[in-house]
Amino acid sequence: MRKILQYGFIDLLRSKWMMGYGIVFFCLTSTILYLIGDFKQVIISMMYLVLYLIPLLSVILGIMYGYQIREYIAWVLSHPVSRKNVFMGYYLSLSLVLIIYFLIGMGIPFLIAGVLHSTSADAFAFLLIAGIVLCFIFSGIALWVVFGFDHKLLGLGMGLLIWLGMAVLYDVFFLIAVIAYQDYPLEIFAIVASMLNPVDLSRILLIAHLDLSALLGYTGAVIKSFFGTNGGLIWICAGYLIWLIIPVWRYMHITSKKDF
Repeated sequence: MRKILQYGFIDLLRSKWMMGYGIVFFCLTSTILYLIGDFKQVIISMMYLVLYLIPLLSVILGIMYGYQIREYIAWVLSHPVSRKNVFMGYYLSLSLVLIIYFLIGMGIPFLIAGVLHSTSADAFAFLLIAGIVLCFIFSGIALWVVFGFDHKLLGLGMGLLIWLGMAVLYDVFFLIAVIAYQDYPLEIFAIVASMLNPVDLSRILLIAHLDLSALLGYTGAVIKSFFGTNGGLIWICAGYLIWLIIPVWRYMHITSKKDF
């Protein structure tokens, strides 16, 4: 697996699309820092980029790369190598390169601006953690889609549909449910429902630790009271762990039986 990981990592690191991904974050972060200046407000603005842009770009770039290497993987598997090592190596290389360019693109402008010496250093750390975890999760989803659908356009459409459902439609249905059952206690429902969507889980993590709960009224108070505690943080980590396992497990299960 080490050689596969090394080859995939170097190949992706030199990819113009991956470099563009890092440049996008660098330009957006630098622009927001220049226009706003206040670290807290910048981190709040960057939160929305992390929650929506990282899943979208991870899915698109992961699917593009996955379809690009399918034929090469078929050739590699004609040799006496372990399928598990091959596919896990490509998953890790994709995830790590996405994370590296994300950290470079968003981290360098903040470091130059001196975020580590400000009171927003902890909030910045949570922002990075959320971005890293989302890179791992949506890289797994992208490769799961690639090897689950042989047709490239169908796979890309399915990947975009998954992103749309998690990033946009989920919030719409959640809001409808809250309005429809507003006369009932919804704390347990909100906590359980948050586990069903990694984007929403990341949003709750950031809201609970960026002092944004006061802006959300009763909902924010519930989020702060539960997810702002050590127990809530453990709950979030458990949710992340589930979402880290499921896409990779499905990806490895499909590829273990895939006939190339």
